[in-house]
Amino acid sequence: GHIDLIQVIDDTVFVVDYKPDETPIVSSSKMYESFINSITQVGSYGLLVKSEFKIEKLLCITYNKEGAWLYEPEIILKEVSEFLKKNKIINVGDRLWETYF
Repeated sequence: GHIDLIQVIDDTVFVVDYKPDETPIVSSSKMYESFINSITQVGSYGLLVKSEFKIEKLLCITYNKEGAWLYEPEIILKEVSEFLKKNKIINVGDRLWETYF
């Protein structure tokens, strides 16, 4: 994947990704079709851009013709920690990935 658009409006940078085959609607029966699946991808893009270019205010947008989600990229850090802890993949206290953000 790649970033579809980086847009600057006033003092905020937006990292934007178009997901034509996903939906902004969260439904337990169709979770696999939800934008929720792209948050780690787009959030990672946001964290990398924010870190690399020393940007203070950055938000991510996932969208298509049905709607859009706007979120802070840092949301994925908590989710990654919880996933790794739940699956006993790494000692979450180490939080090695935060070294890069």
